[in-house]
Amino acid sequence: MKKIHRILLTVIAVAGVVFALFLSAYSLRYTVRRLLNLNGDVIDTKDSFIWNGFWIVLAFILVFFLGKVLRKCSDRSIHALAVVVSMIVAAAGCCLAACLKSVPMVDQLQVYVTAEALFAGDTDWISDYFYYKMYPLQIGLAEMYYLIFRIAGKCSPMIVQYVQAVVTGGSVYFGYRITHRIFRSKIVDCVYLLCAGLFLPIYLFDLLIYGEAIGIFFALAAVWCFLEANYGEYSSKMRIMCQVFCYAALTFAYILRGSFLVLWIALVMIQILICIRTKRTWTILAPLLGIILMFGGQSVAINTAERIVGTEFGEGMPKILWVAMGLQENKENATGPGYYNCYTADVFTECNYNAAEASEIAREDIRKRFLEWEKEPGEMISFFKRKLLTQWNEPSYGVTCLIYSLDNPKEWAWNIVNDDMEHNWFLKMTNRFQSICNLALLGYFAVLVRRKEDERMYLPGLVWLG
Repeated sequence: MKKIHRILLTVIAVAGVVFALFLSAYSLRYTVRRLLNLNGDVIDTKDSFIWNGFWIVLAFILVFFLGKVLRKCSDRSIHALAVVVSMIVAAAGCCLAACLKSVPMVDQLQVYVTAEALFAGDTDWISDYFYYKMYPLQIGLAEMYYLIFRIAGKCSPMIVQYVQAVVTGGSVYFGYRITHRIFRSKIVDCVYLLCAGLFLPIYLFDLLIYGEAIGIFFALAAVWCFLEANYGEYSSKMRIMCQVFCYAALTFAYILRGSFLVLWIALVMIQILICIRTKRTWTILAPLLGIILMFGGQSVAINTAERIVGTEFGEGMPKILWVAMGLQENKENATGPGYYNCYTADVFTECNYNAAEASEIAREDIRKRFLEWEKEPGEMISFFKRKLLTQWNEPSYGVTCLIYSLDNPKEWAWNIVNDDMEHNWFLKMTNRFQSICNLALLGYFAVLVRRKEDERMYLPGLVWLG
């Protein structure tokens, strides 16, 4: 069993090294930028290797001297620093939201107007609304914003953005608690707080009426509870309570964004490794009961909305449509390979919302795509390389193109988010910062290749690989 445990950890670490090395190499020489427009067009720009190298060296010098200073600091002092940084992040997020005045558009607008209708009691039109015939799971997100409006007593995108800025501060704090529990290092704790405070995309995600900020808050709370349940020095009763809180928080995250299922998979894998090491096989029951809670919570959210609206939304768009779209080249526009191009909505609408018929069309398109790649395997490698880079070598991770609609923003705030790389100092620094983070990620996985005893250190890497 111990040998299996070590082999599994090695596989995770080696996979991480491969991907992190790939991203590090490209981020030092090139940048993919997604432009601030409706389509989210991408362009490639060449980076200065010398300037990137300069900032990387400067970052490592900073960490070196930070380590010397931190030897005299207590854990209590660093915890206080974490609270202060979290409050600064929340305040900065509120300030940026107030000055940018982002207006919800496209999918964000659909979710917002639904929450507004639930608040006003005007729900008759929702029953025939095409959007929820395609995306019924989004109704849970609309209900979350509706609850925020009920508490606030009025509707406004700014209310949501302020709430999301505050919970992002909470996310930074939970991230600190997770980092402290996993790595048990003052230097790592402080480096995390520094990176979290400087990471521009977390402030921009506060502006999206799309569930990411609140979902991440609950997801990080779930990870912290998971670590406390498995590694904290508590009684059996307290460990069980931590597991309950873990999967309750993950359920809320899953209701908001279905992609948090990836986190559950990572927790299951770590729990299996814990079972192998400790031989306490009963602990695997926690994530298995957790997934039931997650699916059940999502069903309750949808059924509640259906009861209010007086209709059934159905199963929605089949997931295989997204797989087919993710394999398309998008030669007609400049959005990059596998990016959203309305294929899913067009096919599902043409099939009159018939999931079986739409699935058949998607399967045929996937088959044709793989036949093309069978003839040109080099093109397949090129496609997935470019697809990966447009997702992970873009300084804002694609968030800037989602906030292109701004209502008379302050000039200084606009200067932070505009997509002019040549003149935008913040975007330049975010780009350098991304290169530093990619190298740090490579170093993290390289350390994991040698250290195979403690599976908790592999959790962040598993989530990232997912």
